[in-house]
Amino acid sequence: MFHQVRLLPADRPLLRFLWRDMNRDRPPDVYEWQVLPFGTTCSPCCATFALQKHVMDHSQPEEDVHVAINKSFYVDNCLQSLACPVAAKTLVDKLRHLLADGGFELRQWASNDPDVIQHLPPDLRSSSCELWLSQGQSDIQEPALGLHWNCKSDTLTYKHRHIDCSVATMRNIYRVLASQYDPLGYIVPYTTRAKVIVRHLWEKQRGWDDPQLPEVPLQKWYAWEAELEQLHKITLPRCYTSHRLDQPNCMRDIHVFCDASEQAYGSVAYLRTEGPDGEVEVAFLAARSRVAPKKQQSIPRLELCAALTGAQLYKVISSELTLPIRSCILWSDSATVLTWLSSDSCRYKVFVGTRVAEIQEMTGTSTWKFVPSKDNPADDITRGLTIQDISKGSRWTNGPEFLKLAPDCWPHLPTPPQSDPEGVDCFGPYSIKIRRSNEKRRGKPKEILCDQGTNFRGGERELQVAFQALHPNIREQLARQQIEFIFNPPGSPHFGGCWEREIRSLKTALQVVIGAQIVSEEVLHTVLIEIEGMLNSKPLGYTSSEVADPDPVTPNYLLMGRRDASLPQVIYDSPEILGRRRWRHSQILADYFWQNFLKYYLPGLQARQKWQTESANLQVGDVVMIVDNQLPRALWPVGEYGGGCEKGCLTFTV
Repeated sequence: MFHQVRLLPADRPLLRFLWRDMNRDRPPDVYEWQVLPFGTTCSPCCATFALQKHVMDHSQPEEDVHVAINKSFYVDNCLQSLACPVAAKTLVDKLRHLLADGGFELRQWASNDPDVIQHLPPDLRSSSCELWLSQGQSDIQEPALGLHWNCKSDTLTYKHRHIDCSVATMRNIYRVLASQYDPLGYIVPYTTRAKVIVRHLWEKQRGWDDPQLPEVPLQKWYAWEAELEQLHKITLPRCYTSHRLDQPNCMRDIHVFCDASEQAYGSVAYLRTEGPDGEVEVAFLAARSRVAPKKQQSIPRLELCAALTGAQLYKVISSELTLPIRSCILWSDSATVLTWLSSDSCRYKVFVGTRVAEIQEMTGTSTWKFVPSKDNPADDITRGLTIQDISKGSRWTNGPEFLKLAPDCWPHLPTPPQSDPEGVDCFGPYSIKIRRSNEKRRGKPKEILCDQGTNFRGGERELQVAFQALHPNIREQLARQQIEFIFNPPGSPHFGGCWEREIRSLKTALQVVIGAQIVSEEVLHTVLIEIEGMLNSKPLGYTSSEVADPDPVTPNYLLMGRRDASLPQVIYDSPEILGRRRWRHSQILADYFWQNFLKYYLPGLQARQKWQTESANLQVGDVVMIVDNQLPRALWPVGEYGGGCEKGCLTFTV
């Protein structure tokens, strides 16, 4: 094809070369290429432009040949599927005649239906199809953009390209990886295993030709490389559906599944075709994967990155697939990610916010749904599969079983309760300047738990009397709220130990800060909200199930989906406590509260007992809470103990 495109006279001097015909005794001759040569970077682009320019000038945009040249040609290879042999044969003849007028003669024709190319001269048919047509050989494979196409069975297969690497070095490992061409991503669960191994090999700085590789990952690499001999066993149907579901009245949907682990993340897409009688077929479309970054990220963040690859995969498929698509559904097994995607991106910090915005822009009206990990085929990407697993057929090839069922049988995210129990206690009183009424901040509780205090009992009776005096219609609407008072048994304050302890820690520090001051209601309200943020940012324990997640779970995570909802803090001098600016006043009080809270609350978390018995020391890897008076308020940093013990004294760094 390149030699059919002539160069402009002004461009020929740029492609000169010297030639002396191996005769060193005379000056070399200077030659110029008259046509596009092989080996130059610009040749594929220029040849493609010349081809498309010729078709553009000699056909109409709506013609099938025009569409075929623009959509189905890759340099000098044409791959296209049509609905019937008659349409395919007609297009073959049109392409031949149109391109022949421009000096492009199409050769190496191949088809899964012999009637499509039977009328062509033998020298225009591919050699493999010629063996099939003339000699009846069935195991004939036609090269197709890095894959192999068995025309008779109409399946795509892979072929192992052996690379002679006597010594395992990083350079040779990359040569083997680069030789495995996978345009559809069908063997992604297998190749991702190798990418993870390579990432471990780069954990220590080394040269490209260093033969001294770590033993454990090296053995994993040898085991992975040995599987390449079985690559030819993998086959994939070229057609997405059987002939009976390849009809205009069939409905087609795209389903994209996403998953992540601390090692890798990725996505896989399937085409679900449903016939008018309810028959369903599911076919693999494409997949992609990424290795997790070297810098550790939390699992929710990696799951968000997986969702981003799913959105990108959907965008590519929806623009390239020529079949009519009814809808697209994207699936994730991370409830956190689904919560992020259903919210405004501006609510979150940069990492989450930018990715949420990008996903929302690409997926548009597409639906995100929850899928359990056991039904998520993208889980095969993160866990990895062997070539044997892929070749024998599994959910990776055929999609999850539930896609073959009706939509009302698909998995759904369990709906969380709309309200939660709320513990209540009282302390005070404080003198304030009344300006306005308080507001409810966390929505309607389901249960109000409290002790037998006379104020609570009296309040409950007063509410009951007021409720009975309401109009019946109003009573009926309020009864649907189902807010229930639950009282502790008399004389049993320990039943409310959880919230009693929280109130005590807050009360002790607040008494020291405010004391006998008379503050405005706005200032007290602001201080209490700041205190709420501090307490809700306190770790509930290091409960992450993944080692890659360094962030502890806090009430703020459960309430708002992020760790700290505080605005950037401003430090004011102590004299500002007597100033008239209420915001500064409230911030000074909040800072004082934080100092006293650390003083009175944290020491109670680890009471010091008599040293009569020896207790266990910290172990390497234990998670600890770090107390630093220099840090801004409401920060609860955690770290890992990595020190030792000398002469009974602990020495460690975090």
